[in-house]
Amino acid sequence: MFYTVFAVIFLNSRKLLLSFNFMISFNNSAKKDLFLIYIGEDDSFFNELIDNVEEDFYLKELVRCSSVNEVKEILNSTSAINLIIWNCDLELDENKFNFIKKQFQEVSCFVLLSCQEFKKVKYVECNEMSFFNKSSFKGLLLQKSICFQLAKKESEHILRHHKNSYKKLFNLSPQPMWLFDLETHLFLDVNQSAITNYGYSKEEFLTMNILEIRPKESIPDFEKRLKAYRETEQKKIKDFFLHQKKNGEIITVKIFSNLINYEGRPCRIALAQDVSKEKKYINKIRTQNRKLRKIAWMQSHLIRAPLTRIMSLSQMVLYENPIKSERENYLKNLLNSADELDTIVREIVKETTEIEKQL
Repeated sequence: MFYTVFAVIFLNSRKLLLSFNFMISFNNSAKKDLFLIYIGEDDSFFNELIDNVEEDFYLKELVRCSSVNEVKEILNSTSAINLIIWNCDLELDENKFNFIKKQFQEVSCFVLLSCQEFKKVKYVECNEMSFFNKSSFKGLLLQKSICFQLAKKESEHILRHHKNSYKKLFNLSPQPMWLFDLETHLFLDVNQSAITNYGYSKEEFLTMNILEIRPKESIPDFEKRLKAYRETEQKKIKDFFLHQKKNGEIITVKIFSNLINYEGRPCRIALAQDVSKEKKYINKIRTQNRKLRKIAWMQSHLIRAPLTRIMSLSQMVLYENPIKSERENYLKNLLNSADELDTIVREIVKETTEIEKQL
């Protein structure tokens, strides 16, 4: 899965450093625990091997077997074994070589061959198995080989731990997340939140590309932006897009995306945050603000004109003692201004009521 990419990137240098530090600690007489299985009939070689091992390691467990089947039975009953040394006396051909390679997949195994048989081995190391010339497998070579193998297994254990952590981080994220190929746009992996929120099964997602979760009318804009990201070599992206769920519902999402290399191909890991409710709320606030500005303008401009006329006409009627015809004209204008003011006040009340309904 792609979370391995994160763990490998994070541990790549650390893994090498771990092996190096292990070597240093070894040279400083820091012994490591060794749980060993030996396969072979040669007593003298076995005794010499054990003497070498016990000088440099804490030999916590030693089991001597005469056949591969015996070893498999032991491995099925315990997980403590961390190294197998196989004193192999087979005359190698391609079939026997392939047989040897398939025997132990989970535990490190050193296969010791005669000089003549060792020359036939095309690959000195394959998977968990390493091949050595029996006559030279002693002293410093034995010491450093075991040391490196234990360090390698320890770093692989740390790598698996971090891989599982990143896997949990991806799968248990409350936000939809996915990985997609930048060239084909195909989904490579999706988490459970994406499955739940978008309505597609994981199998459906893995047959789709990222264009298929978007409204058709938004695809040209998305492709334009994606092209711009590539041209500017933009690694991190934070942007808003429209997505469409399986049931047809269109949502607004805020995408947080980063460029990664997965199995030698340029890919992006993306997290989608549904901001549809927030956007609707913001639009509602903006609409309310527009109406409040309109009310404020009506109060400061529209109300002032008829109110000023009413105040002036009232003073003229009260204090200037106009003749009957002028008085009637004043009262008529006064009534018109009052009607205009009433209309404006009603409009303000209407706008205010609409705002209250939206709250």
